[in-house]
Amino acid sequence: MFREIYPWPNLTLALAKKIRQALKETAGVIRLEAGLAQEQKKSPVVVLCLGSMEVPGDSLGPRVGSQLEQTLPQYPVYGTQLEPLDSSNLHSKLEQLNIEHPGALHLAVDAAVGSWLTVGQVSVRKGPLIPGIGLGIALPPVGDVSITAVVKPRRYHLLCQLVNNCRIKPERWAEILSKLIADSIQQALEPGNMFTVPHDPAD
Repeated sequence: MFREIYPWPNLTLALAKKIRQALKETAGVIRLEAGLAQEQKKSPVVVLCLGSMEVPGDSLGPRVGSQLEQTLPQYPVYGTQLEPLDSSNLHSKLEQLNIEHPGALHLAVDAAVGSWLTVGQVSVRKGPLIPGIGLGIALPPVGDVSITAVVKPRRYHLLCQLVNNCRIKPERWAEILSKLIADSIQQALEPGNMFTVPHDPAD
């Protein structure tokens, strides 16, 4: 298990590379555990974008999900602006996708809170994220590979702060992050590539 953290959006190329690496390595483990042939070219992936449109600071996931529905229609996406994936339906949706997509790789995307110094960082992890932990809500871990973006600092009155003072604009984050995820899935799990990773001016 590893976890890499990148400042946003300065290291988009490094972030895309790490997402591809995590997807490839995790897909290989899933194939081994499922007993599938190693020469199999494609491992099914389900994208889970957590969050709620009712809380501006928590809307990153649904926004990413809506964009991925358009760019990657061949892959199941749970959690969009019209049908969010949140605490009210997470358990039932996890049960549903395990039945409908057995053996699939689960890629989870969620917003997070942190210190002032970590706002704007993106974390890539081989392993699950724990949704709801910032709000003290007990929810099951989600994802074989997980991506979290720190959208604002943690405060004592967290929900009120999320509603009234979202430091990072989720619309812009969702646009860039969805492109990186789409590109990474295509390069890691499919032959060819339909999307290009945004150029990093620092390179």
